[in-house]
Amino acid sequence: MIRTFRSYAQEFGRDPSILKIYVRVNGLITTSPLPENRRPFLGGSPDQIARDLDRVRKLNVEQIFFSEMVDPDMDEYVTSNLDDYIESLARLQSLVHA
Repeated sequence: MIRTFRSYAQEFGRDPSILKIYVRVNGLITTSPLPENRRPFLGGSPDQIARDLDRVRKLNVEQIFFSEMVDPDMDEYVTSNLDDYIESLARLQSLVHA
């Protein structure tokens, strides 16, 4: 999608290198890994998401923000404990900034 955006920008006379790209992830950050066959890109445990972010890094994205959306099919992986969720976010941040 990002490559297509940049291609269209160039086609319409814009310099794609100066256009900032922000990515919104409507996904799920879990405390334990999701099964790979059910896991959305940029969703799952901090370790799974960090691996996905390595792929995104190459696309020169300005910023990624997460807006957690709960998928009823993934209820078993959702934590209702705020401390566990914050710990998952902190782990993700430490993996990304390592």
